Amino acid sequence: MNGDSKKRARTLFALGGVMLPVLAATLLHVCCGKITSAETLFHTTFAKQGLGAIFSGNFPAIQLEFLQKNFSDQSLLFHGFLYLTQWLSITGQLLLLLAIYIFSALFAAKSLHLRMRSFFSGSLLFLFAALPLLDSLTALTPDISAVSALLLSFGIMGREMSEKKRILWLSILTFLSSWSFPCPQIVLIPALLTGLLQLRKGALLAPLKPFAGGVCALFAGLLLHPHPLDTLTMWKLYNWDRIVDALSVSYDPFLTDPALLSPGGKEALFALPVLLTVFVSLMLRIRLQEYRGRGAVSPAVTAAVITACFFALAFFWVKSALIFAAPIAVLAFLSLGDTFLRGEQSPYKDQWKKIAWGFFAVVLLLTALTAALYVKTIPAVTIPVKIGEYLEKNLPEGTPVLNGNRSDFPQLYAVAPHLRWQWGTDPVFATKKDRQKMALLIRAAHPEFSLIKRNGKVAFEADRISAQRLFSFYGTAYAVLPEPDQDALNVMLQNGWKIHHTVPGEGWILTVK
Repeated sequence: MNGDSKKRARTLFALGGVMLPVLAATLLHVCCGKITSAETLFHTTFAKQGLGAIFSGNFPAIQLEFLQKNFSDQSLLFHGFLYLTQWLSITGQLLLLLAIYIFSALFAAKSLHLRMRSFFSGSLLFLFAALPLLDSLTALTPDISAVSALLLSFGIMGREMSEKKRILWLSILTFLSSWSFPCPQIVLIPALLTGLLQLRKGALLAPLKPFAGGVCALFAGLLLHPHPLDTLTMWKLYNWDRIVDALSVSYDPFLTDPALLSPGGKEALFALPVLLTVFVSLMLRIRLQEYRGRGAVSPAVTAAVITACFFALAFFWVKSALIFAAPIAVLAFLSLGDTFLRGEQSPYKDQWKKIAWGFFAVVLLLTALTAALYVKTIPAVTIPVKIGEYLEKNLPEGTPVLNGNRSDFPQLYAVAPHLRWQWGTDPVFATKKDRQKMALLIRAAHPEFSLIKRNGKVAFEADRISAQRLFSFYGTAYAVLPEPDQDALNVMLQNGWKIHHTVPGEGWILTVK
């Protein structure tokens, strides 16, 4: 096969490695046919507000959070993308982001000298293993941008290039990441680990120059935001304070970010293919070093194994860690397997095809089964369309409305973005403004804190804060309570609220008596 034919074959394999998972994603989306990520509603609704809202410096849809007057969009480029592509359906936007995600994996695989045939074979794993990231292929969140950037970072560290170019490209990627998602520092993990692995006597800290350049680019990006002081504060709140809060206080379902909670049994079941892939990648790394020596494994590949192991262990504490462990584990698994099984010194060189395809079939079957279970069991997000229509017609812009449960905010914001809801983004933004008042509001407004079971029956607390006092504190004369929580409705009716409007099948709009 001549050079042109080889190049054409590599191009076809590369395109196939991208188109195959996108096609599979389309088929899964058709089978799913529902929105399962409430975050999608928040991000798409906010993007539709336009560039003026994105650059405004305030977020009036939230009344009692730090963001109301100190807002700096940490996902500015992501929301800009959603705004510019809003003519597409959610499916179209998702698949476009998915294609970027797979191309990022392709760049990383090529930089780590992975054969295109191996990437083509494993490309479906990038999709299925990261299914929680895609949330049944209906989640448009900055997490996709974060994982894509992390893959690109591994590609930059594994690619053969001059040190100046490496520092330049990593700095550009880090700068853009600081405008794309709330945790841009993760793109520096490959640079940090690769640099540490390359430290030698006499080399001082020279291998860490790309990491140092990336750190400078990170803070340059944060400081060059439209509202730099608010950006730095939000970055600190999101990446430090919320973790400290989760570690230092007992679990509070309304003041702790759910992403920082341990996964449940069903989520752990979905994680099995990822955990298996991480474990096998680690074993391949150990065996490859035993047979071919320490220098046989690229520092960037070793960094990928360490990163995948770290996020896999973190998954048992932080739910969202799995979305970073999955693609990095697949990348390490394919790269190490491709090198070890086919090597001349490998004890499996005669059987490597059978072993590789056998394990690949097992992992792919397992991921397909968990993906099907995920799509089947994950509940759809209920959008209160009729409640939104009523609120739009009857409540003027800027009216304060109580949503006692922060998890209801994305759906309510999507149908009534013109109102001022009490809270609904990350809990740390609410407690930053006034933790004591926020805790008081939650216990005054959220029914679950007032339900006490006595002798098997539900009773009401005597010291409830009345709706009238709540109105005097926060100016909140209206509340929205989604169905089917009849007990919650009874609690609120006992404490100074009355039903203003009932929407069968969706919930109740309440007002102060």
